[in-house]
Amino acid sequence: PGQTRQVVTFFNGTGNEFIGYLVYDVGKEMNQLVDYTYLRNEKGQVMLNSAGGLQHSINTINYGSANYKLIGGIANTFNYKSLSLLIQVDGKFGGKVFSSTALNGLRSGQGKNSLVGRNGVIFDGVLPDGTQNTISVSPQTFYANYRNQNIADPFVFSSDFIKLRNITLTYDLTRFMNKNVKFVKGLTLSAFCRNAALLMKHIPTVDPEAFASTSDSRLGYEQHTEPTTRTLGLNLNVKF
Repeated sequence: PGQTRQVVTFFNGTGNEFIGYLVYDVGKEMNQLVDYTYLRNEKGQVMLNSAGGLQHSINTINYGSANYKLIGGIANTFNYKSLSLLIQVDGKFGGKVFSSTALNGLRSGQGKNSLVGRNGVIFDGVLPDGTQNTISVSPQTFYANYRNQNIADPFVFSSDFIKLRNITLTYDLTRFMNKNVKFVKGLTLSAFCRNAALLMKHIPTVDPEAFASTSDSRLGYEQHTEPTTRTLGLNLNVKF
């Protein structure tokens, strides 16, 4: 009675490579992503500690739901004489995701964003006395503090994507066969490409469709996913 939140998964309770919470809040969509943000003053400036390091907010914030709001696609076939071209495009829209790849790429110095401050990070914020920060912090120490402080801002992304899912080019050879092989009623040769191209995404490095899990307890969390594969092939279809 009186409970307004259920924590489904405490990601950062299972290892240093994770960050954030997945929760159910009363009156909101399922699968809300929650964690701390930067500590800010009344002017909206990031407040650092006396050593120029990060500090998290007093309370956690809600970054949005991992649920997609719209899923759809379109397929069309273009015909010209004996040739036909099938093009299929689809996508998902409206969800958010925590990216473990982005978090650990920054912490380990392997992400593109870790190039900033290789000789020392001077973060744009204010010190406890209200003055602009001028303290240089080693990048290894500074970027590791995102996980230590559970500040998720740089690792929350839209999981929207649009994919060119399928291209198939087909040539109808039936008219050539009918002249000499009467028992063949149809003959087509197709060249296809599956998972042809990722046309739009917001999350860096990884395929937003290849997350660790789609279960309710893992939705909205990307965990070092492997690249998806592109399939090329030929298909010969004979009708008797």
